[in-house]
Amino acid sequence: MPTAPIAQKSLRTVCLVQTTPVVLCKEGDDPSTFTGYEVELFKRTAEYLVSLGFTEWAPENYTFACKGWDDMANPLLLPVDNRSCDVGMGSFAKRSFYTDQALIQCLYQ
Repeated sequence: MPTAPIAQKSLRTVCLVQTTPVVLCKEGDDPSTFTGYEVELFKRTAEYLVSLGFTEWAPENYTFACKGWDDMANPLLLPVDNRSCDVGMGSFAKRSFYTDQALIQCLYQ
């Protein structure tokens, strides 16, 4: 059975990894308190996408979750319907072949 595209999900989860000062969040805290460069970058990018007609990225259609690195990266390898994270942010740097594979797989689903 084919995986539903992310555009068809009613709510997308943007997973963040605490990486001062790029992402400031604490697991279990209210997502509206999360801040930092990548949080603001995501919000602005989503706002731009909405202005182009991609309303699935309107603020009511995504939420933030603060996770550890593995808890953010591993779900990105799963089919869209089974993910707990749909977007990963947290000062991505080249970490390993595994990370590269996960990022490439996410980009092409």
